[in-house]
Amino acid sequence: RKAKAISDEHGFVNVQILNRHFEIMTQNWICNVRHLKDIEYGVEIFAQTLFIALESRTVDVLSKYGADINVALFPYYNSDKLQYGHVEYYKLMLFRSKLIQEILASGINILLTEADATWLHNPLPFIANYSKLPGNFPNGDNNLATGVDMVLMDDKPYSRMVQGGFMLLKSTPAT
Repeated sequence: RKAKAISDEHGFVNVQILNRHFEIMTQNWICNVRHLKDIEYGVEIFAQTLFIALESRTVDVLSKYGADINVALFPYYNSDKLQYGHVEYYKLMLFRSKLIQEILASGINILLTEADATWLHNPLPFIANYSKLPGNFPNGDNNLATGVDMVLMDDKPYSRMVQGGFMLLKSTPAT
């Protein structure tokens, strides 16, 4: 419900999905982004962001940062042995993918971000105006709003590996 309300107002919702293993990093991100409000529209970052907590304790931790923090709980079993490359990590990534697909299927556009990125400027006004940006797409459609379903970052130059921490996903039949 919160995601739909944010998306209806802003055209998309900035989503961060986290569990207890990412709480400290997310708290740091919140403090960094809150600092941007004095520089450039940073107060809008929280109005457009939904933190999806996988544990109730994470809801409690994030809620302490103010009434402007939007948090929703989607319970998921979290192993204490969560390590990149292990089966528990891949189960979490599968759950996350299914959750993202469910949100997209509800007609909600998503900017999927992660707290390990430092924002020096607020990218949300840029993303909100993505329909005005020129594109150069194989289908000949030069409008970023209609020419693509996803806008992705390459994780490493020349690796052709998608960066999962900053993705714009439009709710279309293809996504």
